Amino acid sequence: MWLEVGKGSDSGVLVTYITSVGPRRIGIMDRRLGVREGKEEANMDAPGEQMTCNEAERCLSCNRPACAVQCPVGVKIREVIGLLRQGDIPGAARKLREDNSLPGVTARLCPQEKLCEGGCILGRRGEPVAIGNIERFIADYERESGAPGLPEIAARTGKSVAILGSGPAGLAAAGDLIQLGHRVRVFEERNEIGGVLAYGIPETLLPREVLRSEVENLRRMGVEFETDSVLGKNAGVDELMGEMGYEAVYVADGGETACNGKRGVFTGGEIAVDADSVIVAMGLGRKAAQGIDEYLRTGLGTRD
Repeated sequence: MWLEVGKGSDSGVLVTYITSVGPRRIGIMDRRLGVREGKEEANMDAPGEQMTCNEAERCLSCNRPACAVQCPVGVKIREVIGLLRQGDIPGAARKLREDNSLPGVTARLCPQEKLCEGGCILGRRGEPVAIGNIERFIADYERESGAPGLPEIAARTGKSVAILGSGPAGLAAAGDLIQLGHRVRVFEERNEIGGVLAYGIPETLLPREVLRSEVENLRRMGVEFETDSVLGKNAGVDELMGEMGYEAVYVADGGETACNGKRGVFTGGEIAVDADSVIVAMGLGRKAAQGIDEYLRTGLGTRD
């Protein structure tokens, strides 16, 4: 039996809480309205392991999980929660990272209540599973333990992809393409990787140590990064696909380029401009990665 939902304030942070006499959703802080002044993270008090595991037990393991359907990056949420239930946190992290290259980021920024949690069947009569909190626990656990759950990397294909722009779309594409066995190098014109994540999202929502940890995990997977890059979008593409020998280029900054339509050049469409649009940009990056992989594997990407 579910009782009513309430809201209260603690040190300026809006808190939503659920009270029940049976299994219940864990408390969750509002990530957007609860920003404190200064650099202290607004959503600091993430649930611990026991609370998270209890929440995972609420999942019904639906045969056709709507939560995954409504996830813009297609995380296999049922499988992730299943591994967590078995006590395999590293395995849950690996499964999560197969589809989401930045789980520590999305756990803090993604509007789960509109997406995965909005599709949870439990939400029809009560509160959905707190999928965002589960993702946050897994991502924080692997970062704090120093043992990230990295997905398997396919055998090397011998093909190279250059990505211009290190925002959410570029990083999502990089994570997918490296898993598929391609060499990936990300070029960023500024001195820090992340695009809007590094320069447009306040640290109260996304601590820089979290972002840097996610970038480091991509490095561990094999992604190469170059900051302070002087490559331009137009002349740079010709150089990359010419003397530098890349078979494909992904222009991931959302801007138009004179090389649109050129063989082997892919563009990313919209870019993230705020916290809510980060997950959308990542979905576009994953879509671009699928197109690039297909292009390379059909033989069209083979250079003379």
